[in-house]
Amino acid sequence: MDGLRRGELYFQRCRWCRTACFHRLLCPICASTDLTWERSAGTGAVRHTSVVRRRTGSLRTVATIDMAEGFRLRATLAGVFPDTVRPGTLVRLDAEGLLPQAEPGELVFRMAA
Repeated sequence: MDGLRRGELYFQRCRWCRTACFHRLLCPICASTDLTWERSAGTGAVRHTSVVRRRTGSLRTVATIDMAEGFRLRATLAGVFPDTVRPGTLVRLDAEGLLPQAEPGELVFRMAA
């Protein structure tokens, strides 16, 4: 969480098979517990999007993102209209890391320039 506040995203890599994963107890490929933390470049491509309606009535776009390092995560896309983002769209971690209305620890991405 501290890295996110600084605009940094960390992921894990298995020391045995070198698989990248996001916040796991075991490697999803070989089940090793020998995972190391690495800093992500914070860039990726949208795989899938969904529109979520909050209790306040506002809409937000949530995406599954394939990160450049090879792991996948779910995050909110900021600064886009719902249903306008297509698979393959390049995105980056928001430099601010959080939106005022974001849940604690919620990842926020924006379209890559």
